[in-house]
Amino acid sequence: MDNDTGSYTDDTYKRIVCHSKLAVALRLMDDCFEPIVDRHTRINVIRSVVYNCGANFKRIQFRGFYTAVLEKDDEIISVASLRIHGTKLAEMPFIATSDQYRCKGMCKKLMVAIESALCYLNVESLVIPSTSERISNWIEKYGFRLLDSTLNREIICRNTLMFHDSVRLQKSLGPSCLAKSDRSIGATSSVRKARINQQQNWLSFSHKAAMASLFDLDFQPPEWNKNPWMNSRERMPYR
Repeated sequence: MDNDTGSYTDDTYKRIVCHSKLAVALRLMDDCFEPIVDRHTRINVIRSVVYNCGANFKRIQFRGFYTAVLEKDDEIISVASLRIHGTKLAEMPFIATSDQYRCKGMCKKLMVAIESALCYLNVESLVIPSTSERISNWIEKYGFRLLDSTLNREIICRNTLMFHDSVRLQKSLGPSCLAKSDRSIGATSSVRKARINQQQNWLSFSHKAAMASLFDLDFQPPEWNKNPWMNSRERMPYR
């Protein structure tokens, strides 16, 4: 949508860039995960998630997935797959970082941006599948916890992606969650308070403003004295 006229635009260049980034994201996912193939249909699950593939069967219906990308100087260094199920929960079955940027906090930066976007959309919980050996890492470093019974009943009613021998973890989202994320990457006390205030102010923006930047993760709540319609060069990157 064109923000000024409210009409649909067909920008070929932007479409080419988008598809190119999806191809790089898929390659990065393939490098980080073992192949996941549906045993009945033999489809490639990771590829279907990245490319948002639909199907007539609910079990292999991957519509609604978005790919979040963390870039540095036009190089894609970390990617994640995300699907939102209303305001109750969002699922993130895959997140991957390229070899040369691992153990440098890149996954954490992408997670902070994703959580900020989900808070902006009033999503209450983020759910991920985890292998047993990685559970402690998600709990200690990222603030996840084991799935509670209330959210488990909600998940049963949704079409969420789950893997054999995996354990579901959840994280409650909100301004307090963002404050913890800032604290984990070394933000000062004053900056944390400012960001919480910005988040609260940001949530009061109109629905039109929300739709304009709905899945642009290269943002953070605007400063009090800045126009929320500023262009991408004026934005303060959240990464």
